[in-house]
Amino acid sequence: MDERIERSKLLYERALFEGDAGALEAAEFELAVPVLWRSLELATEADNTMTMSEALRHLGIAEHAAGRLEAAQLHLEESTRLRREMGAWPGVAANLVGLTYIAAGQDRRDDALKLIEEASAIAEAGGAHGLLRQIEEARAQL
Repeated sequence: MDERIERSKLLYERALFEGDAGALEAAEFELAVPVLWRSLELATEADNTMTMSEALRHLGIAEHAAGRLEAAQLHLEESTRLRREMGAWPGVAANLVGLTYIAAGQDRRDDALKLIEEASAIAEAGGAHGLLRQIEEARAQL
């Protein structure tokens, strides 16, 4: 059995039987993150910017979940830059929501407000109603 899967199984059992909530996060990080890095590497070699932006987005989410806000911010900002270049506006708005949470976590409330307003404008222009609900949830937490 793959060593990562075995370690993740043990972490899952620790969460289940010992109530260690952080164990599930560690298991997810151990399984999602190496695959995401490999995905980013292959997408970069193939010059596949859509896959690059997706890998970067999910690396940012993983870093955010692990409490590494600066790394999360860097990954999401790069994903956002790529999505802007491609004109993938709903993806830009989704990333801006994540960046809003990161800015708020870094006590950058003014930046968070600017980010959520931009996300809202993009989502409204594109008719992304599901995303608008997420934006309102983020705005309410500011």
